[in-house]
Amino acid sequence: MSDVKKFPKRLEKYLPTGFEDSVNTMDDDELDATVVRCNKTIHSTEKEMEDDSKLNGAKDLVKDYSQAYKDVINTQKAKIKYIMCTLDQRGKVDGS
Repeated sequence: MSDVKKFPKRLEKYLPTGFEDSVNTMDDDELDATVVRCNKTIHSTEKEMEDDSKLNGAKDLVKDYSQAYKDVINTQKAKIKYIMCTLDQRGKVDGS
C-alpha cells in the first residue's frame, strides 16, 4: 500500500489550467515561494471581504431575516433537551 497522498478530487475544479504541470516543473524553493504568494493573496482577499460594506450589509440582512426562523428552531431544540433531561431524571432514557 502506498503512503503517497492524492490531491482531493473535490478541489481540482479550483486549480487554474496548467497549474499542475507548472508545479511539477518547480524546484522546492519555487514551491515555497508559490505557497507564500498564495498565502499573501488569501490574506489580502480576506481583508477585502472584511472591509466590503455591501457584503457586510448582505450578511446583516441574512442575519435579520433568518433570526425568526432560528428562534423557532432553538426554542424547539430547547424544549426537546428539557424533555430529554426530565426523562433522564425519571430513568426513562436508555441511551439507544
